[in-house]
This record gives sequence, structure tokens and C-alpha cells, in this order.
Amino acid sequence: MIRIKHLIWYLRKYYYLFLIFPLLLSGVVILLTAGSGKIYDSHMVIYTGISTRKSADLTESLKIDFFTSNNLMDNIISLISSRKSIEEVSLRLLAQHLSMAEPHPAIISEKSMEELKLHISDELKNKIRVAENPDLTLANIIRYMDENYDSPFHYLLENHPHYGVDKILERVRVDRKKNSDMIEISYYLDDPGIVFHTVKFLGEVYLKRYGELRYNETASSVEYFQSQLGVVLESLNDSEQRLKEFISVNRIMNYYEQGKSLDLYRKEVEAEQSNAYQLAMGAEAGLIKLEERLKQNIGRSEVLDSISLARNQVSRLRVQLSTMTGSDPGQTAQLKADINKLNVEINEKINRLYQQDFSVDGVPMNDLLLEWLKLYIEKEKQFAASDITVKAVKEIDKRIDEFAPLGAELNRLEREVDIHEREYLAIIHGLNQAKIQKENFKLAQSQVVVDPPFFPSNARSSKRKILVIASFLFGNLLVLSFLVVKLITNSSLRDTARAEEITGLKVAGTFPAPNTDKPYSEKDKVAFEYWLNELNLRRSKTSKNSPFLIGLLLKEENPANLKLVESLLAFLAQKQYRGHILHSGIMEGGLHYSVDTYYHAKDVSGLLPTHAPLYKGTDILFILHPYWKEKHVSFDMLQQTDWNLMVLDAGVVWKPNYSKFVEMIETSTGSKPTILLTNVDAVYIREYTGA
Repeated sequence: MIRIKHLIWYLRKYYYLFLIFPLLLSGVVILLTAGSGKIYDSHMVIYTGISTRKSADLTESLKIDFFTSNNLMDNIISLISSRKSIEEVSLRLLAQHLSMAEPHPAIISEKSMEELKLHISDELKNKIRVAENPDLTLANIIRYMDENYDSPFHYLLENHPHYGVDKILERVRVDRKKNSDMIEISYYLDDPGIVFHTVKFLGEVYLKRYGELRYNETASSVEYFQSQLGVVLESLNDSEQRLKEFISVNRIMNYYEQGKSLDLYRKEVEAEQSNAYQLAMGAEAGLIKLEERLKQNIGRSEVLDSISLARNQVSRLRVQLSTMTGSDPGQTAQLKADINKLNVEINEKINRLYQQDFSVDGVPMNDLLLEWLKLYIEKEKQFAASDITVKAVKEIDKRIDEFAPLGAELNRLEREVDIHEREYLAIIHGLNQAKIQKENFKLAQSQVVVDPPFFPSNARSSKRKILVIASFLFGNLLVLSFLVVKLITNSSLRDTARAEEITGLKVAGTFPAPNTDKPYSEKDKVAFEYWLNELNLRRSKTSKNSPFLIGLLLKEENPANLKLVESLLAFLAQKQYRGHILHSGIMEGGLHYSVDTYYHAKDVSGLLPTHAPLYKGTDILFILHPYWKEKHVSFDMLQQTDWNLMVLDAGVVWKPNYSKFVEMIETSTGSKPTILLTNVDAVYIREYTGA
């Protein structure tokens, strides 16, 4: 995490960057803006009226919410800034300038006209130009562009600073004035005449294209409904004609009433047939009874004879009864019973004769034949009527069989006519709505130029000074950002606190970059004093009389680290310490040992046996091990030393295998080595030593 004091130290250290880089950047801006000409501005304001629309009858205001209003305004801004609109403006400008014989300051400056002549040859200009008539000149330009796809006009529309579509788009600004119905169109350029007419043409092109766009929205609808109206009307007439022909051919006045009449007529005929049949059957039953009665008349004489005989028997029995006196009462009763029996029989026969003479179901005997004849005639008449009604029913059924299928076809034709009628009415309704909407658009889109464009007689104030000041401040900001990023992204050991945090080892001393002319300077003396205090503290904890052994572990060959070792020896000599160094010949001076001896020796005395007296008279003896990144280190020697120091550059990035090496040393010696951090920035040395 970045510390404020570190940042302050960096600012103080690199203060010159805050002068050099901003001044260079300001100088570049001054050079770039040295040739910039004057800039002229112009603008116009148009009232769109999108929030105050009226319907065609002027009785109702069309409601537009906030989002719809924003959407409409975005459409207007996009229409003005569209490529087609800008291209039309550019062509109008070009046509206006080509139609002029001489440049006029109110339209185009002489400089701009001369620049235009470089792109349009006199031959082409004479071919296109219609003197003092920009409209005809514009028509000629468009026709020439359509015929020649590689014409100079295409180049001008693409790349020219005055007529290029993209160039104009870069300078055009269209803004809505707050939340009102006003839009402002502004433009700037180095030619006031071109600026004025560009803004003017932008407004004219917008009003024309917007009117066409709104008109086309409804015109297409009106044209559609008008075209469909004839098609639908033709279909309606065709369906009505087919319905008329169908009704005429099948003689249908009212299908449903005619069908109902046929049904009622059939029922009436069926009722008549049933009645006639019943009457015929009744007459036939009467005939049967009359015929039975006529058969009975054949035995009339026999009945009369039997009645006469019975009367004679009654007379004889009465005479016999009257002549009997004092006779047996049983015989008398028998005679009376026989007389009564004969009288009953005579009465029955007389009644039967009476019935035969006077009625068969109330018909007198004399009228029996006449009645039979009438019944016979009635029976034949009703049977004939029944046969006629049966034939009539069959004819009616045949007519119904022919008439019934016509209903489905009639319904289909009527449905077809109804569908076409509805379609025709819908088209009529849509046409009316489209026409009303068209009138609504005419009334609603009454856009007015409330602030016309003005001719910019004065150029805008120069922003060169502001740009220079801004570039100077921006340069300082870039330098500050660079230093902050450098502090944040620096992954090296850098300082004491960071080195201890990353490596997990204690730092015994921090030293600046070594001098080349002398071991150390006076301003670096504090760092050496701080390390000497740590050395004395560790020596005080050792009671042996032999020299204090310090093992130096260097990662790789680094002249700065070797220079630090020499500086440490020089500082100890100045402090009256007798110090020597053992090394494998990687530096000048000191005592040398061979690499083979280093790996086979069990203690320090085994490295240099011939220098034993010197070894005995030494206070501090440095043992410079081989570079541990290139060769392995003798752990026997590490165990013999009193203090193991890893000499690391502050710019080193700690890697995982370095931690493995530290773990091996700790496992072998029982303690971790400490760090001598070299090439440390002075600000971090002061932080560490407190000086």
C-alpha cells in the first residue's frame, strides 16, 4: 500500500520532472497551435412545437408524455445530423460557390475560393456552372455525380474541410434548449461566410426533410387505402352480381319465407290427405254394415212365420189354461211359464224385425239402399282425394329437395357479400382516418425559425493560452500519475519494511548505491553506523576468543554488492577493527581459498591453514560464500559462522525458490539469515535509520 510520505519523497526526488515534462508538453501545444487561424461561430434556433400539437378540428390537444417528447426530439436531432442531410447541405454550399463569378466575403472568402479552384478545373466548372443560379447548378452537380462515380465532387464530399460530410459533422452541434420545444443548430469554421450559409442550409434542409418525412408517414397510408378501395369495391360488386344472378336463376324472392311456405303447404296437404283417408275408411265401414244389414233381410219371412207359429202356440196354451179347473197347481205354473217364454221370444223377434225395418245405425230400412249408394260414392271420392294429396306431397318433397341445397350456396354468397361490405367499410374508415391524421400533421408540425442564423463578423476568442496552461497542468498530472503507478506497481524489495514483509527475514542494514571513487561518503556514514551497532550487539552475545565470523551470501555477481563488502571492511578499519575477508578470488584483496577446499573443509581454519597466525589475530572475519544462485553453499561453513548475511539489491524481486533456500539455511544452522539491503533509495535509508 502506498504511503503518503513515500510519495512526498518521490516528488522531492523527481521534482525536475514536474518542470521538464510539462514545459515540453506546453511547447508542443504552442507549436501545434501556432498556425491555427480564426474560428467563427453561428447558430440558429427552431421552434419544433412537439409538445403543443392540435388535432385536425382544433378542439383537442394531442397529449405527449415526457418520454415521447424526448423520443421525438432525438429523432429531430438524428435527422439534422444524418449523413443525407449533411450531404445535401454540402452540395448546396458547393453549388452556391460554383455559381458565383467572383468570391464575396458574405458567402465565401477569396482564400477559400482559391482553394476550391485547386479541386475543380475550369473546364468542369464551366460545364456544371449556371451563372447566379445555385439551384440549376446543384441539379447539374447531382447529375454529373450520378454519371461519374469518381468525380472530384465525390472527393470533396469525403475529404474537403469545407464540404466533407464527416468534417461538417465534426463541427455541427444540435442541442435541445433545456426541456423546451426549441433546438439550436450551431457550426464553426475559419470562413464566416461559409459558417453563415452552412447553418442556414442546415435549417432549410431539416425543415424540408422533416416535412417530407411526416408527410410520407400519412401519404403512404392514404395511397394504400385509395389503392385498396378500388380493389375491394370491385370484389364487392362482383360478389353482389353473382348473388343477384343466383337469386334470379333459382327464382328466390325470400329464401327463408319461401322455405317456410313450402313446409306449411306440405303440412296442409298431409292434413288433407289424412282427412280424406279417414273419411274414405269411415265410408267403407258404413258400407260394410249396410251390406251386412242387407244380408239379414234375406231371412225376414222365416222370422214372420216363426212369430205366427209362436202366437198360435200362445193362444192354444191360454185356451188350455183357461179350461183347466181344479187341476194340479204345478201343471198350471208350467203352462204359465211356457206362455211367458213364448211371449219373450215373440217380443225379441218383433224387436229384431223392427230394427231391421227402421234402422242400421239410425237409417230407415227404406233408405238403406240409397244410403249405401251415397257411402260408396263418398268412399271413392275420398280415396281419389287421398291419392291426389299423396301425389301433391311427393311433388312438394321434390321441390323441397331441389330448394334445400340452395340455402347453403345462398348463405355462402351472402357471407361473401357481407365480408366484402365490411372490408369496404373498413377501407373507407381507414382512408378517412389517414386523411384526418394527414391534416393533423399539417397543423401540428408548424415549425418556425425563431432565431435565424447570423453572419459572424467577429471571430471567437482564442483558447491558445488556456490550452497551454491546461497542457502544463496535464503534464504535471501525468508525472504525478506516473510516480503513483510506479510506487503501486513496484514489486521489488525496495525498503526495509517491504523487504521484511516479503522475505520474512530481518534487515540488519540498508545501504545506498556505492560510490566509485571512495568506499563511502559522509552522508552514508549513518547507515554504516547503524549496521555496526547491530554487529556489536551480536558480538556481545558471543563469549569465544576466536574472530567473529560473518558469512556473506551473494545471489549472483554484482559489482555493487562487492563494493559494499569493501566499504564495510574500510569502515571497520576506520573504527579500529581488525577485519579480513575470505573469498574464492572474485574480488581484489583479502584471503583467497579454492573452491575444492571450500567444499571439503569442516571449519574455517581448514580453508587457509597457512594463514593461521593471521586468522588468530583477527577481530572480524568475513567469509564470502560462492554465489548461491550459481553454486551450492557449504552448510558446514554456514554452521561455523556466527552471523549469516544475505546481501540483496533493493531492486530484486523475491521469488519462491529464494524462500526455499532460506528454509534450507534455517534447517542447517537453526536460525534464519539476516539481510543487508543495498542500492536503497536515500529516503528509505532515512526512514530506516531515523536520520
